[in-house]
Amino acid sequence: MSLTSDDLADIKQLLMAMENRFDRRFDEIDKRFDEVDKRFDEVYERFDEIDKRFDEVYERFDENDEKLNEIMNAIGSEFQEKAEQIDACTTQLTDHETRILRLESQAA
Repeated sequence: MSLTSDDLADIKQLLMAMENRFDRRFDEIDKRFDEVDKRFDEVYERFDEIDKRFDEVYERFDENDEKLNEIMNAIGSEFQEKAEQIDACTTQLTDHETRILRLESQAA
């Protein structure tokens, strides 16, 4: 079986038709990928916005940590002062108790 020039022309025409069809299909696929890329870009932008919000939240936490540290330091200082006052009062009460016991033993 031998191919004639008409057969070759038909095969070329078929191949060109198939190539055109594949080109159209690939163009459609490219368009879809472009749409998907745009959607991913939108998602990435949303993630960027979320990251910025998280950064703001972290900054607020840091600020609150600083404030809480200041409050705790103030409370600790005040607690230390009160503890020293209580110790002084306890010492003074012990001294008074000792004096009272001496006076009671002398009176008896």
